[in-house]
Amino acid sequence: NIWPWLLTAGCYAQTRRYFGLQYCPMCLAQDSQPYFRRRWRLAFVAVCDQHETALLDACPHCDSPVLPHRTAPRKILYCAHCGGLLIRSGRFEFGDAASQLRVRKFQDRLLFNMDNGKGNIGDRTIGSTEYFSLLRKLASLIVFPYVERRLRKHFLLPARQEGVREKHRQLELSRRLYRANILEILSCWLSEWPESFLSGCHAAG
Repeated sequence: NIWPWLLTAGCYAQTRRYFGLQYCPMCLAQDSQPYFRRRWRLAFVAVCDQHETALLDACPHCDSPVLPHRTAPRKILYCAHCGGLLIRSGRFEFGDAASQLRVRKFQDRLLFNMDNGKGNIGDRTIGSTEYFSLLRKLASLIVFPYVERRLRKHFLLPARQEGVREKHRQLELSRRLYRANILEILSCWLSEWPESFLSGCHAAG
């Protein structure tokens, strides 16, 4: 089953088929006892709010899904597939600085709405269940390539990064870079309600 906004691991025979566990290498490196944060499983979380760096969803050496349950308790910082260290140094980013900042601000807004149990659509305040249901429906439209292209052009966003493709049309099954692209468009679509929403609908056809 796919739960809205929760990344899917797709486990089969103790092996993950999807990249459902994200992490911040810098957080894990600084932990006295490393652990994976619950919010890293959320599909709308793409940036570490502490280190301002993009989250990873795979081993930086072999690009295999992260499988901490298949490593010894004291070795969760190592890839279960190749044995490489997950806490590779350096900052990780997607797109340009403006894109990452846009995604980070939108992510902060969604986390705030989730924690407070409500969200604002223009001047109207609605419950978080209704709010995230609406966002999920809009995101399900953006995954169609022609809709994504038209909205990206309409909101004057840079072209999608080279090589960022996704065969799934479910946000919860998608890799981190693709999800960041969808979140960026979604943030623009809702930025100036209702004008931005109506103009986006017209542009998407």
